[in-house]
Amino acid sequence: MSALGKALAPRPGSLAMAAALCLFFCTPAAAFIRQTVSATDATPIRWDLEEALMPLSSVAGGEVIFVIDTAGDPNIPGTEENAAVMRAFQHWEGIGTSRVAFSHGTDQAIQVANNDGINGVYWAAGAQTKVGGTNTAVDGWVSMTPVFYVSSGANKGLILDANIILNLNDYTWTVHPETNPAAFDVEAHITHEIGHFIGLDHSGVLAATMSPRYNSGEARGRVLEKDDQIGASDIYPDGYYGVGTGAISGSIGRPAAVFGALVTAIDSSGRVIEQSITATNGTYRAPGLTADTYDVYVDPIDKVPPSTTNLFDLNDLGDFYAAADPNFFATLTAATSVTPPATTPGVSFLVGTAAPLVNISKIGGRAATVAGMLFSTAPTLVFQGDTNILLGVAGPNLDASALFDIAGPGITDNGVVANGSAGGEPSIVKSFTIDVNAAPGLRSIRVSRGTQGRTYATGAVEIYPAGISMSGVSPGVYNASPGEVNAGVLAGENPVELTLRGADLDIEWDDEPGAYGYHVYRGTLASVAQGTYDHQMIGGNPNGLCNITGSYASLKNEALDPIDRYYLITAYNNAGEGITGVDSNEAPLPAASPACPVP
Repeated sequence: MSALGKALAPRPGSLAMAAALCLFFCTPAAAFIRQTVSATDATPIRWDLEEALMPLSSVAGGEVIFVIDTAGDPNIPGTEENAAVMRAFQHWEGIGTSRVAFSHGTDQAIQVANNDGINGVYWAAGAQTKVGGTNTAVDGWVSMTPVFYVSSGANKGLILDANIILNLNDYTWTVHPETNPAAFDVEAHITHEIGHFIGLDHSGVLAATMSPRYNSGEARGRVLEKDDQIGASDIYPDGYYGVGTGAISGSIGRPAAVFGALVTAIDSSGRVIEQSITATNGTYRAPGLTADTYDVYVDPIDKVPPSTTNLFDLNDLGDFYAAADPNFFATLTAATSVTPPATTPGVSFLVGTAAPLVNISKIGGRAATVAGMLFSTAPTLVFQGDTNILLGVAGPNLDASALFDIAGPGITDNGVVANGSAGGEPSIVKSFTIDVNAAPGLRSIRVSRGTQGRTYATGAVEIYPAGISMSGVSPGVYNASPGEVNAGVLAGENPVELTLRGADLDIEWDDEPGAYGYHVYRGTLASVAQGTYDHQMIGGNPNGLCNITGSYASLKNEALDPIDRYYLITAYNNAGEGITGVDSNEAPLPAASPACPVP
């Protein structure tokens, strides 16, 4: 049986420390939501990567230095857990539109999280661990990220120290959840905690890495979703972020300002891209959006209930959001266009004053039969080409009078199959067919019930490509390496888009579902003219382009290179690296030499 985890929001304290706690329960962000200095101060926290304001011993050359406890996890063979930790940092470092970067320092014995200039990662083996000089009980949480920062003055909000702690006393950890689904995946959890490490709070996008909901055995947190990537990019922008991307802005009111409303942007394919949150004056800004037409909707954060569960509520965020207003019905969608780099203003909504009586508290996971469906607060998945697959929702007042649908094109609603209950709450199970051409990515579930309200489970369903080979017990663990990036491109078309931006070269490609990330290789056209290919890894700084997280990279000063070049992109996941493509005779291109190191 899998275990269900719930992550509680950062709680700034008198020590100028925010501790992001991941607690275990059987019950149950702007394009991101940022951690703030205090319950009354919205100043967000962040690292000073340039060391322009406050040099730190743990920041050097624009990189934050982390170390791993030499004790590690004695239940994991060799140093596999250390490799998983380093891969997790690479996921964030590889975001092509963010300059956040890390360096692995000299490991040492660590069983304490203090403001000591040591950004440690360790497994707490005892019933207590030292956090900020005090004993902290480990029972009740799965993982924790205490963050120390400047709480006042000119440098307010600058992070001084951060530590990631995994609870080894109460829980089992693994780097192979496909063989041990009752354990928690090191790489996925560390990836989540690094989001807190760099200043992010939790996200209401249920399948995002920064979501506070997850099951044991799951590895999907290894893959940063668009919401996660935009969050890191907005705090630490780089490349074409803010140049090749635009934004949406507006306000939520009655007309009086509504604080803490969640604003979601869905692209023209129906995929959830990001979720923002309104400030105390009711305004919001959703940045990092590429050119497209977006559907936007507003959803209240869930009330903290006395006896039920939630997908995302005030317990999941820092104390600054304790006064968020949940007393309105979620809206229908409004369409708006984004043309980078401009901000599309005035995407505003008027909402009511009545709290919704309906709420999605559990998701019924993909199943072939009603009896085989499991309900939890974690997201679910479907595949292109699924026919008459069952999905469900449960929660207050979600009975036969409620309407349940999934947003976006490519999904056929075959109707209600069953009404029942799950965990003592009414439930609806419906049949859906997923078109073979439905865009892979995150979709939202919507439920409405007349005068009782409307609500969303944002990003609760992920569509994967047909034929993808994924572990049946550990979503996010793949049985085969990814396919060719941008496969099937017609003759004469470029499989990647190259754009000169001053002296820099921006490279874009399509997302390859089933990939953890990408490698970018570079070769000379002169070699191709001679019937060979000489592409190799692009290493070193600032042009290190291995282990790219998103589908974008920027080569700095590449336009100054007088040599004519070609570029190849490969995708990788836990099973290995995909192919580099084929030549004009459909013959496979050779592997790069030297190739990117295995992440």
